[in-house]
Amino acid sequence: MRGAFLAILILTSCGDLGRSGEAPPRVVLELDGEGDRPAVALIIGDERHEGVLGTHCWEFSGGGFCADGPLPMPSSFVDLQKGTVLSVEGDFDSVEATLGTPRRSSVATKGEWDFVELRDPVRLDLSDRREALTADPARYVMEVFATWPEGDGVFSLGITITEPKG
Repeated sequence: MRGAFLAILILTSCGDLGRSGEAPPRVVLELDGEGDRPAVALIIGDERHEGVLGTHCWEFSGGGFCADGPLPMPSSFVDLQKGTVLSVEGDFDSVEATLGTPRRSSVATKGEWDFVELRDPVRLDLSDRREALTADPARYVMEVFATWPEGDGVFSLGITITEPKG
């Protein structure tokens, strides 16, 4: 079966070094279309942060399925500096990403944040496979929609944009 793979590299500003004089760790948003469903992880250095799969349709050898629902709340939030550049790489048909502040979805269980809606969403322009995160420092949810020959998936990732160091 033909596998699919998408990586969005998240890099800090070119030439920017941390206070210790070392380059910050490489950050990769990795979407993997192999197997019986798509998956996403945000990798920062040697830390792996799993994204949450929401609505998706997927075909695989011997079958396929679809699941529909609201955008799930990310399981964790990671800090990225304002100005971080997202570079898109991988074997995919299309990709879209939206960044917005999370608010509890109208379908969420009372008192729980199972699902979110994006307030003041801003679509990231990935047409040239690069986009800087220029939003003001705050807590955001990134909604990523990607398609492959096997199907498509929506993912949520938690990102806290911080002021640049230095």
